[in-house]
Amino acid sequence: MSDGVIVMASLVMVYCSRRQLRVPVLAWVALALGGAVTLAANVAHGWSGGLGSRLVSALAPLAFAGAYELLMWIVRNTRRPSDEVKANEHMCQPVETVIEVERVVPVLAADRYEAARLSYIDSLGEGKQRLGRRPLMRRWGLEQREAEEIIAEVEKDRAQTTDAEGSQTFHT
Repeated sequence: MSDGVIVMASLVMVYCSRRQLRVPVLAWVALALGGAVTLAANVAHGWSGGLGSRLVSALAPLAFAGAYELLMWIVRNTRRPSDEVKANEHMCQPVETVIEVERVVPVLAADRYEAARLSYIDSLGEGKQRLGRRPLMRRWGLEQREAEEIIAEVEKDRAQTTDAEGSQTFHT
């Protein structure tokens, strides 16, 4: 319990020093009393063993307090609030963050010909099986000529896109 009081008083002191606030008197009193109680308890525990036992028992709380204060010194001196944070502004206030997200938006076909065209284009994606003329005819109720025209148009568009990308690569 007394070690916990020492820890809490030290944390209050670190909080105040990082925000350039005055340390409350209660934190100083709690630190002093916590240290005195833990020192007295340890010495009382070693009392029956003689002077040497008392001294060794007194070293444990002194070592704890010293080690903890060294840790708090590191915390106080390595992490300072940024200059952007005003003294009256709390550091944990929400900050607006803008994140750009790329999202695929499904396209709805206007008619069955456009739907057939989109399904054919989708079938050309990586890892998918390319739709042929007959599956397009069966799925979308197309005539053979219509399915062949859709396939030819898509292939022509893809060839033009590939040519345009290739010519841009050579001219830059």
